[in-house]
Amino acid sequence: MVTSKTQAYLYKWTHISSGMWYVGCRTAKGCHPKDGYLCSSTLVKPLLLESMSDWEREILCISDPNYILQLETLYLHAVDAKNDPLSFNQHNGDGKFILRSHSQSTK
Repeated sequence: MVTSKTQAYLYKWTHISSGMWYVGCRTAKGCHPKDGYLCSSTLVKPLLLESMSDWEREILCISDPNYILQLETLYLHAVDAKNDPLSFNQHNGDGKFILRSHSQSTK
């Protein structure tokens, strides 16, 4: 399915066997949930590319880009993603990053 209308979305990737997860959003012009986008995370993207069958993607919300950007921050804050040991997210949408390694947690 190809569309020129932007359908910004909030998504969640979950590593099936470990339960670890990553939440992100896609707001680029012309984007839509079936555009093939994976994520921007330098931690998660290589893991997805290594073995897509080990992961499940959920679309949490589709809306206009401004709302989706706000929703991502609200969601990450609500679940305190940067402090959840099962989260790959290193911030809560607030620009305050933490550094931790998940390299062995999905093996």
